[in-house]
Amino acid sequence: MAAKLILTRKGSVVNRRQRFKVLIDGVEAGQIKNDDTEEFTVEPGEHTLQCILGWMTSPVETFTVSDSANTYRSVSSGLTFIVPLYFMMLVGVLLPFYFRFAKLPEPDYINTLKIVLILPAILYYVFYISFFRKKYLVIGEDKSNPFK
Repeated sequence: MAAKLILTRKGSVVNRRQRFKVLIDGVEAGQIKNDDTEEFTVEPGEHTLQCILGWMTSPVETFTVSDSANTYRSVSSGLTFIVPLYFMMLVGVLLPFYFRFAKLPEPDYINTLKIVLILPAILYYVFYISFFRKKYLVIGEDKSNPFK
């Protein structure tokens, strides 16, 4: 008897308009939208699961399904600190405008402050889409599912 893999994608600001491709045993089984849950029918036994977004992927996860049992997994973006870093970047970009509109003299350290506020967000994002592109998406066991 067939079992089900129930995959939940948690809602996030990052990649909210894009769908993740879901590969089960290396074959595309479907796609999952932001803040959505999809069910995939699988045969009992050992399977692999991977999600893809463009050229960025998740690591391949192996899971075992017993007869007529449901397996719960969740997928999300690995960019966990991007929202605070975007706020820092926004402050760094808007800070010179504040001094200009408030008609205050810009301090001597303003350029250093802009670099300190803007550069970490850019480097974090570039790091994830280049060196960590195969860990950009994270698949784990869905511990928040009430039906488990």
